[in-house]
Amino acid sequence: MKVGYTEFSFGYAFTENLIRSSSAAPVGAPVFPNLIQEGHSGVDIRINFPGVPLFFQYKLPELMKRGTAFEIASGHCPGLSIPFFRIAMMRRDVSRQHELLLRLEARYPSNVFYAAPCIANISDFDRSYNGATVARQSIFVSPGDIGPLPDDKAHSLAYKPGLATGYFCSKPKPTKVQTFDDLAALFRSSSPRSVLRKSARRRVRCAKTYLSLLRRQCGKPNSSLLNGSARDAFRF
Repeated sequence: MKVGYTEFSFGYAFTENLIRSSSAAPVGAPVFPNLIQEGHSGVDIRINFPGVPLFFQYKLPELMKRGTAFEIASGHCPGLSIPFFRIAMMRRDVSRQHELLLRLEARYPSNVFYAAPCIANISDFDRSYNGATVARQSIFVSPGDIGPLPDDKAHSLAYKPGLATGYFCSKPKPTKVQTFDDLAALFRSSSPRSVLRKSARRRVRCAKTYLSLLRRQCGKPNSSLLNGSARDAFRF
């Protein structure tokens, strides 16, 4: 069953709602690549939040409402029940999209996602947009969690709101599904302030390691106060 809104509408609403709900403004405007650029990167958009560049490939699902759907009929997707959503992956012999996303994720670990809505129809979509919750009512899947496409056949991803595991099909493979709150946690952990805190903690750990080694060296006769291992421990 079609959800009644377009991928373009979802992408626009998602982007605006995500930026409106963020505690920190992006560094500059969102970057929408043209078709040629998208063909080289695989993404629909790059949003440069401070310290956290995020890359998204938008996917529009179909709403599956019948028990004859193969994910349900096969019995190989524990926890999945109707209604659920299904998005189609670009076939490997038609597009390099998924391969390009995997390459991009290798450069930007934990910053590249498929984004898809959990909104069943146009009325709910309009309410979500007006309430600035389109991004919050979306799921996020890492291309790396899917892994390389195994062949040139058609593949899809089934997911359901509230279920932490989706299923990459046609042969069902459990796949991690992340929520908006998961994304927000990533944002907080990667913010400049958080990075500075992590750097400070690392410096404290290095200093403690150095002092421990120094005390040991002071207790040894005829040895340098600062040998190679101590210097290495204090280097950052």
